[in-house]
Amino acid sequence: MATRQIAASVQNDGNFAHIDQFNPQTGVVKRIEVFRCSQPTGRYGITGAGSEVSDICESDHLGPRSNRVHRSIYSEGQRGSRLAAIFEIREEFDPEGLPDGSWDIRVRDLDASSSTFGQVLHVVIQTSRSGAATRTYELTYDLRRRQEATATLVTSPLEGPVSQVSGLVDLGAHPDLLGDLVSEVNGESVQIIVESSTNRSELDHAFERLGRIRNVAQQRTWLDNIESYLRFGDLGPKSVHPGSNLRGDEQELVSDYLVWRKYRFSMMVLARGFVEEMSRATDPVSGPLRRGENDSKPGVYSLYILGGVLGIGVYNLVLDKVYSDYGGIPMAHAPGSRMETGIEPVADAGPALRTGSDLAQAFFLRE
Repeated sequence: MATRQIAASVQNDGNFAHIDQFNPQTGVVKRIEVFRCSQPTGRYGITGAGSEVSDICESDHLGPRSNRVHRSIYSEGQRGSRLAAIFEIREEFDPEGLPDGSWDIRVRDLDASSSTFGQVLHVVIQTSRSGAATRTYELTYDLRRRQEATATLVTSPLEGPVSQVSGLVDLGAHPDLLGDLVSEVNGESVQIIVESSTNRSELDHAFERLGRIRNVAQQRTWLDNIESYLRFGDLGPKSVHPGSNLRGDEQELVSDYLVWRKYRFSMMVLARGFVEEMSRATDPVSGPLRRGENDSKPGVYSLYILGGVLGIGVYNLVLDKVYSDYGGIPMAHAPGSRMETGIEPVADAGPALRTGSDLAQAFFLRE
């Protein structure tokens, strides 16, 4: 195994607040720092790496809907140095005004060496309002960039809110403030409809306009960073949970299953839009595994399939533990969950997790 976990910390509810993975062959550390935005300040309101929850979550911190919003910083760099922030991510389930099961996802380019510094991929996933057994999903992809953005090095641990350090607008701001629609996709939104009958070729055609940026030299660093981010999330090295802030009689058993972290929706929408080979997961592999050809990175989406499609109960409990809120606003200390103590959540992510399983199946397993 080339990569190993070298550090981790948790939030009040026992979910991961950060993970460091280290590759001894390259000396590179990859780090995710992630908070549910209802996490209070204090001992567990600072990641093991040293970033404060209020800096990561900014305007979403301790707001009226903060228990449905997760914000994170993904960074890379050499061990022993401050890591360079690569992406800033915001994921919100059940956004206000949309049907339950909908999502608002934003991924911002923070790489100071990137020609698209400050660019934001904004994806809104809206479910159909019917209670039918099968649902229709309308996805809107916007790629936005402020032309006046000046590349600024942002490092982890954060030295303050990203908006103050970088001069960019808070990622939680109104979408129009994040920038204009970029010309690489004709300055337009890309809208995609996913139904139970939508097949792979139809999805390929729908995503074709987004895929055009693979031929744009200015987007090369952004695309390379997406690949690196997805590889970080591909459950190759198992996340080792320290067992902190868990409840119930089987804390050790629960900690063994908590390998999942709260940034998978950003990975799924990035993967299907920009990493073509990941849509070929069910194709036969007759030769060696090769990047860019048959690397489907199943760890990015597999838990949604195992839980929501195959119905493996323990994985549904894991996803519920990670996404549903049991602690309220601000988050209570060690509140428990269905997985740990059988209690009901304050904010139930169940409909949103169904969206995840339906889209994972359509994006990566559909023939």
